[in-house]
Formats: sequence, C-alpha cells, structure tokens
Amino acid sequence: MYKIQRKEEKALKVEIRADDSVHIEGYVNVCERESRPVATPYGKVNEVIAEGTFQRAVDSADEVGLMVDHERLIGSTKTGLELSEDAIGLRAELDTSDEEVVEAAKAGKIKGWSFGFRKAVDSLEQRAEKLPLRRITELVLDEVSLIINKNPCYSATSVEVRADGDIDVEQRAYVETTVEVTDRTTTTAYDDGSVYTRKVHNENVVEETSGVIDYTEFDNRLAALRRV
Repeated sequence: MYKIQRKEEKALKVEIRADDSVHIEGYVNVCERESRPVATPYGKVNEVIAEGTFQRAVDSADEVGLMVDHERLIGSTKTGLELSEDAIGLRAELDTSDEEVVEAAKAGKIKGWSFGFRKAVDSLEQRAEKLPLRRITELVLDEVSLIINKNPCYSATSVEVRADGDIDVEQRAYVETTVEVTDRTTTTAYDDGSVYTRKVHNENVVEETSGVIDYTEFDNRLAALRRV
C-alpha cells in the first residue's frame, strides 16, 4: 500500500502572531524516501533514513538543540521544541520570539529545515547504474536547524571530520520544502463578523542556480585522510 502525502501536509508552516512571536511546524526530514545525492563518509551516495530511526533518536536524547543555520542556538527540546516521528517523518513544532527568526518570517526568508547527527548505524548497497544507497537505521540527533541565510542544497552536503579521521557531525537538509506563511498581525475584522488574515504561500523556496553541487572540497578532505 502506498502512502499518499499531499504537498501541503509536508509544508513548513509559519504563523506570525500579534505578540511578535512566530509558531513554526513541519517536517525536518521524510523517512523511507531516497534522497538526492549527498556527501557522506562513503563519498557521494543517495540516502534513506529508515522508519523509526528518528523516534528512537528523540527518545534516547537528553536534549536536542534548535539552531539557526547550524550556527546559533535559540532553544531546545527542554525549552519548548517538540519533535516526534509520524507516518511521514520527523516533525517539529516550536514557538519563538527570536528576533532573527521573526524578521525572517516576516520577510519570507525561512527556507526550510536541516538537522545535525552523529554515530550513524548504516549499511551501503552498491548499485550498477546509480550511486550507492546508504540506509541509516540508528543515529544520534544533536540539533535541528531553521535555514535562513544558507542554501539548503549545500547544508545537505556537510560532513565534519575530526583530525583523527573519525566523522564528527553530518548535516542534512530537507530541500523540497514548501513554506506556507500566515501573518496574523494583518488580521482584519469586518462588521458581519468575518475575519480576513493575509496568507502567503512561498513555493519552491530552494535556490538551485546550477543544479550541480560542488563536492570538490569534501572529496579533497577525504582523499587527504586516506593518505594519513
């Protein structure tokens, strides 16, 4: 049986509230779906995160951070960030008054989600006419990020390697996000009791200028590590 997923169900929904805060909810990543090519410890592969992986990671984590662009911490699961896995994937919900996030929401500049993880338990399937397929069944979830200033396509290719050659942190972005913005600060009430709220749909928010991701720096770093 196939899962039918309407596009709006997977949208990143942003609600700008009258108290100058924002409510954000949506999917950080989708389970059991083959990704676009990403950079990994194995080189370039397509990737699938198995169903149940995210829920186990959330359940076992003492705290998962909420960041902007993987650079600035603005909250966590201990301060209101809600994370859970459902039939689609890892879902996040939060309220924030962070000034940068609020201004980005008003300007329509929130591009999507990304997440950082470590210690992946995985398997690799070699395929004749396609990139290898990496299947992740366990991971340590460190943080989820709202992507504002970065290009989500490039956030999806990041692998941090320590000096001893071990993989430190991998990052993945959900690059097929539709962002739906509701601005309740412009709500208008009419004499007949009806209410109008400005609603903006930002489709195809990911910039893909060339359609090709440059893996040169990542490949060079892996090659240097192999020579050690």
